[in-house]
Amino acid sequence: FNPMFNDHDLATWLAMDLDSHERVCLKVFARPLSTEQRLSLTTAIDGQRGLIHPHIVRTSRLLQVEGQDLLVGQYVKGTKSLSLTGSFGDQWRHIEQLIDILEYAHKLDTAHGYLQARNLFEDEHRQLYLSDFSLPLPVSGALLATLSPQVRAGQTVDASDDIYSLGQILFTFITGHAWSPGQAIEASVPVVDEVHQLIMAMLAESAFDRPRHLSTIRDVLNTHYGQAGHGVTKPDTL
Repeated sequence: FNPMFNDHDLATWLAMDLDSHERVCLKVFARPLSTEQRLSLTTAIDGQRGLIHPHIVRTSRLLQVEGQDLLVGQYVKGTKSLSLTGSFGDQWRHIEQLIDILEYAHKLDTAHGYLQARNLFEDEHRQLYLSDFSLPLPVSGALLATLSPQVRAGQTVDASDDIYSLGQILFTFITGHAWSPGQAIEASVPVVDEVHQLIMAMLAESAFDRPRHLSTIRDVLNTHYGQAGHGVTKPDTL
């Protein structure tokens, strides 16, 4: 085993699956899961098996070994956590890739629901990968605040929850710090009113006040940060 990542709720290790002789990503829970949590995770894993996308990191199963709960998932070589720093224009490649991945899932009536910065990784070619799709992993503190009000209230996840979380990620890309209710966008580089209004709408408390379609979000952002206006290289189609 080799350690890869750690936070308050999960420690992530690189491990070898002795049955398949493949390297896997092993997530170890800091505290035992309840029966209800195990059932929710198992149901989510089963529900996303048909979600086949080259940039969605698959989770294969939940194990319990000697009282320790473990998630076994795909290992993607050469990836590292995506940094949310840098100019918004420089990050446009990742933003558009993330929108493409989410749009693929939403067309299949599937949502991530728990989208956070810790789910985003990039490889040496600046290709984006999204992990823990649809998995209701235990979160607390600042991580809990990044989930939509509806998810925090225990409602069934849908596309509007992803749009809310994407709004939080975009806010951080622009301002360099996490969003909290009541904040306005203040950045070193002026943000046009259309983008400001878009992100504030994405962060609306009510799901009905958020944009309905990712294509709308892409179009607005592309107008101001895409290839035509800023010379940013358009990412390869995922």
